[in-house]
Amino acid sequence: MKSFYVRTVIITLSVMIISSLLAFFISNVYYQFSLKPENDAQISTFAKNIQQYTEREADGVSSAYFSHVGDLGYQLVLFDENKNMSQFGSAFRDLALPEHEIKKVLAGGEYHGVSEQPAGLFTTGFFNNELRNTIGVPVETTEGTAALFMRPDHQQQLGEFRVFLAVLLVLTVVLSFLFVALAARRIVKPVTSLTDATKKISDGFLILN
Repeated sequence: MKSFYVRTVIITLSVMIISSLLAFFISNVYYQFSLKPENDAQISTFAKNIQQYTEREADGVSSAYFSHVGDLGYQLVLFDENKNMSQFGSAFRDLALPEHEIKKVLAGGEYHGVSEQPAGLFTTGFFNNELRNTIGVPVETTEGTAALFMRPDHQQQLGEFRVFLAVLLVLTVVLSFLFVALAARRIVKPVTSLTDATKKISDGFLILN
């Protein structure tokens, strides 16, 4: 009967794990096809607002303006016309970016790295702290035209929530395992008693009162 108890626990936990993986996969698909384009559009809107503001300033804006934007919870990288780089806000983990994308933005184009992030089976790309995962627009600075690449600083904006979510998930998993084990034990116990009684009857050892 111990093996029945173990099988019950294993089957229940397997169902929970498979359901969790399937739920994450479905959520990832939803993000890739629905939320990611919206995220790209939202960041693009903010980047274009910055672009328009810098264009309205007669002499462009200084680096202090971009530092202020970084303090508001954004990661920014500026490339001037000589490809010199300046960072504002939290540093990127990976600064790799194709040079032709920088040239395109300096020439007046846009870069949409958020929507172009490669989709993985179990990775969303939402938290990828990479320069490739940004929106790029040209801006006017006191030094001339520059290519601005930016994204929200999710560590700063969602740091506490991520800790809360991690604790919630860990506690959910631990408590689920515990309650599954207890529930399986309660299910198996009467079956065990019934099996023992049946065995005694078959062996002729049951005493009827």
